[in-house]
Amino acid sequence: MSWWLRGGALALAVVIAMAAMFPLRMAWDNARAPGDLTIGEASGTIWNGELLDVAWRGFALGDFQTSLSLLDVLPMPALRLTGGSGPLKSAMVRGDGDGFTISEAAISLALADVVAGAPADLSASIANAAVSLQGGRCTHAAGMIESPAAQALGLPAFEGALACDRGTILARLSSEAGDVVLEIGSGLDRLTYRTASTQLLPALAALSIPAAQPAS
Repeated sequence: MSWWLRGGALALAVVIAMAAMFPLRMAWDNARAPGDLTIGEASGTIWNGELLDVAWRGFALGDFQTSLSLLDVLPMPALRLTGGSGPLKSAMVRGDGDGFTISEAAISLALADVVAGAPADLSASIANAAVSLQGGRCTHAAGMIESPAAQALGLPAFEGALACDRGTILARLSSEAGDVVLEIGSGLDRLTYRTASTQLLPALAALSIPAAQPAS
């Protein structure tokens, strides 16, 4: 093997080794992550690391194991989150400074986190969720929602989907007692209802979920 071929192979090995050991903390600090998405601590490498105290606009999302594969690099690098300790259990995350996309997300949310009057055991799950934000406004949202019945509150079981309208994330839900369209606040910590069946209004009032303000 000629000297230049051996040298090229050695240089390639060094580059691969450096990439494999590139610190996750340094990558995060230099990434164009949206300012609303914050972390407390990052450790490990970009290929296998850990993020602690991840939050969106102060709303705690949890701690995560992270990974990055070559299949996730294009069209924009995506960090895979798994083993979530909070409401977000797993997801693919992409950010470009002003924009932010989460996809393939599994969410298990205690409604008490977003509704002050909700009992601790009232929950909702969202499967295969995807949300894209640009400048803090929703441009796309999808995902299947399920919420079990809460007999004490007179709430039936719900199912439906995430949606996006006029920059706001919506939960469009159906039940035996009729339909409701909920608006999810930009800080992920507030629910209001856009429309609701007459049968559901007493339960919404008991949970202190107010009517959404008309768009200006």
